[in-house]
Amino acid sequence: MIEQEKYIKSPKETGKYGEKVVLYYLKTKGYRVLATNLRLKTGEIDILIAKNNAIFLVEVKSTRIVLKNDLNHGSKRSLVFEKGSLRGCSVDHEEHLVEPEDSFTRKKLIKLRLLASDLMSQDWTEGCDIRILGFVVRVLVDKEGLVKTSLVRRLF
Repeated sequence: MIEQEKYIKSPKETGKYGEKVVLYYLKTKGYRVLATNLRLKTGEIDILIAKNNAIFLVEVKSTRIVLKNDLNHGSKRSLVFEKGSLRGCSVDHEEHLVEPEDSFTRKKLIKLRLLASDLMSQDWTEGCDIRILGFVVRVLVDKEGLVKTSLVRRLF
């Protein structure tokens, strides 16, 4: 379960929290967790999961968005993610906003393929399909850094 009263102030905390959100989501979808932050000779895998006869290498990119208004008060507007923007809430635009999708560069995708190859060379993965999943997480926080909600989207 995700912590209810979680404060996030730094990019490192945002990344770790994003990974926890995706991990929780994947568990609810029936995936079995094999490892988190798995170090291989070619790099690190954020989350390694399995389902049926497939092993999934999961990469998570997260960003923190500071909201001007409190989601717990006012109208019951739903949050909608649309092409890099949020509709239904007021965002503090003074915070530098980097789209997590932009982190999935060509270089990053090549690195993920190298990690998948490294994984396939392991004896314990013999006979399994190896697949790559990419997720982006937008962690919405109030001005003090208290997490209000998270938006998760699978890219590939």
